[in-house]
Amino acid sequence: MWNAKTRTNALGSPVSLSLFARDALKAIADIGKTEFQKVRRPKPDERGEVEIYTPKEMEKWLLAALENDIDMILALVAGGFQGLRPAEFHAEGAKRPPLKSEAFIWNDNILHIVGQKIRSKANRDIPLHAVTRAWLEPFKILEGEIWQYKQANSKKMAALRAKAGVKSIYDGLRHSYASYRIRHLKGNLPELAQEMGNSPREIINSYKRNVTDAEADEWFNIMPPEDYAELIYQHIQNESRECGVSLREDAILAVA
Repeated sequence: MWNAKTRTNALGSPVSLSLFARDALKAIADIGKTEFQKVRRPKPDERGEVEIYTPKEMEKWLLAALENDIDMILALVAGGFQGLRPAEFHAEGAKRPPLKSEAFIWNDNILHIVGQKIRSKANRDIPLHAVTRAWLEPFKILEGEIWQYKQANSKKMAALRAKAGVKSIYDGLRHSYASYRIRHLKGNLPELAQEMGNSPREIINSYKRNVTDAEADEWFNIMPPEDYAELIYQHIQNESRECGVSLREDAILAVA
């Protein structure tokens, strides 16, 4: 469900169009406020402090994915350790393709996002954090669109949360990233806004204020188990044989 601020912003477009139709096109009579201007604005949400996931909850979630739904590791890492919007990963309901494996530019240590929500920030590069590399480098042998499933991301994520015993938090992964990352950036709002593809003003509403440096360090040091890479390679090779998942030819030889 949209929050009050989003609903108010959405109302702005028809209001602007109605004013243009009245004042510039003379398509509607000028008898005061347009009908869209008369629509009651939503009351501000009273949600209080931003909710985020703890490092322990994120670790439980990732390990549940490793045990039950390995492909969801990519979604968790993209949101929690890189700050992506869900639609920037799976593209459900968005006029854009899902994130591609090629967006991870490993040699330059960046995640390159294109065609994002904010038109003035059409592209952005996010540094690949060490924790991201630890969880995702075994997936480097994949190519093409990452989200290839018929089942909605939200349903798969809800099922995984239930298995991990983790509660649902609206935009929780992205808000968690903002909350912990701002500590490492020493409060540098413009830099965090650039990473997340938003304005500093919006970023202020997206992070929890009382996160500590120690908690931020713990979040970005949630590392996979020792046998993790081997488990991922085996999973991907099985998926390739059974489902036709696309693999890079040079990478197949490297892990054969």
